[in-house]
Amino acid sequence: MALVPVPEEVSHVASLALTTRAERGSGGTARGLVIATALTTGFITEHELTELRAWHAAHPEAVQNGSSTLLAGLYGGSLARSTWEPVPEPVTASASPLRARLAKLSTTVKRTDRQTLTKLHAAANLALTEAMNAAGAKVQMKSQDRRLSKAAKDVVAASQGKLTAPVLAAVGLTEHDLLNKRFDTFSATAVALLAAAERRKLAAAAKALGISRDEVEAEYGPTIDQRAAAAGAAMGTALGLLARDALSGHGLAPETAQGEFSGPVPFGVIRSAYAIADRGAAAPVIDETGSGPSAVDELGQAIVGAGQTLIQELFKDVGEQVQVRSTWSVGDPDRPFEPHQDLDGLSWVDTQPPELDWDSGEFPYVNVLQPGDHSGCQCLIAEDYEPYEGDAGEGVPVETPA
Repeated sequence: MALVPVPEEVSHVASLALTTRAERGSGGTARGLVIATALTTGFITEHELTELRAWHAAHPEAVQNGSSTLLAGLYGGSLARSTWEPVPEPVTASASPLRARLAKLSTTVKRTDRQTLTKLHAAANLALTEAMNAAGAKVQMKSQDRRLSKAAKDVVAASQGKLTAPVLAAVGLTEHDLLNKRFDTFSATAVALLAAAERRKLAAAAKALGISRDEVEAEYGPTIDQRAAAAGAAMGTALGLLARDALSGHGLAPETAQGEFSGPVPFGVIRSAYAIADRGAAAPVIDETGSGPSAVDELGQAIVGAGQTLIQELFKDVGEQVQVRSTWSVGDPDRPFEPHQDLDGLSWVDTQPPELDWDSGEFPYVNVLQPGDHSGCQCLIAEDYEPYEGDAGEGVPVETPA
C-alpha cells in the first residue's frame, strides 16, 4: 500500500498531543490515538489519508481558523496547530550527481534512526513507569479491603509503598494480575514506529536511485512488517521482565556508579530491538519464567545474525556501486561518558580506526569501544552512503562493522 509523507511540523504536533495526553492519563478518543500515532511516524497510508479527508468533510466545524481540532481531545481542549493536504512526491530520477543524492539519503537515514530511537525510548520509559504506577495503585486499593487481615495490612504498611513479593502475597495479587497485557499497546506503537522508519528510509533510497516507491514497497514491504513485528514483541517482553524485576523489590533502573543513565528502560533494550527491525537480527527467545539474565542481556542476543540494512540490499539488487561510511554519533544522556563523547564525529570505511582501541583494565573493560559497551550508552554508529571508491567493477556495498 502506497505511503504518503507527513510534514515534520504535523508529526511534531501529533507527538505533542500524545505526550500531553500521556501526562494527563486520559483524553481523546481511541480513533484519535490511532490517528495521532500514525502521524508521528512520518508516513500514513493513502487509505488513512482518504479517511482523514472524509472525516473533515463530515465535520466542517473541526476546522477553525485553518487549524484542525482532530487532536483537540488529546491536547485537553486546545487546537492542533496544523492541517495540510499531503500530496505524494513524484518519483523521478534525479539529475544531480550520485554523491549529492546519496548525501541527502544519508541525512534522512541518520535523522530517522535517531528520531525513531528517541521516540521508542521515551515511549518505553513512559509505558514502564505507567505500568508500575498502575500496579502500585492496584496494590494500595487491595490493601484497603476490610477483609484483609491485620497482619497483611502490617506487611503493606511496613513496605512504605515499595512493591515486593511479600506485599503482593499479602494482598493476594500476582505479577500476572498486575502486568497481564500491560505492554500490548506499547508493542503495537513500537511496531508502527519501526515499520514507518524503515519505509521512510527506503523511500528516500528509492528517490535517490530514481526507482518507483511502489516497486520498493512490493519487494521489501513484507520484510519490513515481519522485522518490525518481531522487534515490537521483543521490546514488549523486555519491558515485562523489567517490570517483574521491579516488582521483586529492586525498583526501576537503579543508577549505576559508572557509565551513563538514561531512565528506567536501558537504552540497550531499544538499540538491540532496532537491530531486529533495521538489520534483520534474530529476535531472541527470552525466558519469561526463569531467573535468567536481565532483560538487557537477553535482548542483547538480538545482535546475533544481524546483516545488512534493506537499503544496502536495495543497492545490491540494482547494482549500484555504493559504500557505507560509519560515523560515531553520541546521544544525549543525563550523565555523559567522556571517552565516548570524544569519539563523536569519528568516521571510517570498512576498517575500524585505532581511536576505538581501549585498555581492557579500565571501565568499561573492553578491548574496543563500541556503542552499548556500558549501561545507559546512547551512542550509535551512523551510516553515510557514498559512491564506491574501491577497485573498478567490484561495487559491493561495504558492510558496517558491528
